[in-house]
Amino acid sequence: MAAPLQILTTFKRQLIWSYCTPVFRKRINRCIRDVYRHLTASAEESHYDLVVIGGGSGGLACSKEAAELGKKVAVLDFVKPSPRGTKWGLGGTCVNVGCIPKKLMHQAALLGHAVQDARAFGWDVPENVSLS
Repeated sequence: MAAPLQILTTFKRQLIWSYCTPVFRKRINRCIRDVYRHLTASAEESHYDLVVIGGGSGGLACSKEAAELGKKVAVLDFVKPSPRGTKWGLGGTCVNVGCIPKKLMHQAALLGHAVQDARAFGWDVPENVSLS
């Protein structure tokens, strides 16, 4: 099954390899090895119309659109547990621990201020409102 290895080697060549840090090169090599191992593990040949590397917002949007167009899609997403042991999966940093949670906290803070300001607009709001 030379096709997956050829595709992965071409992908590696497409990277601006000379500008990559040694740590990034090591990660890419490990990723390519893991992908190759996964694609060749099956005795039967696997065929995908699209292989998406990364299950973040962009990767999921891309794979969903391709699947809706009838394409067979594989999403490859490496999740290394954080020092605290969290193992968030698909969605990436933005969805799981970045932008979206920040926006939820921001909205909660705005709601808290709105409840406190409501008295000034004639609303009957108890003095100690708990928003937990």
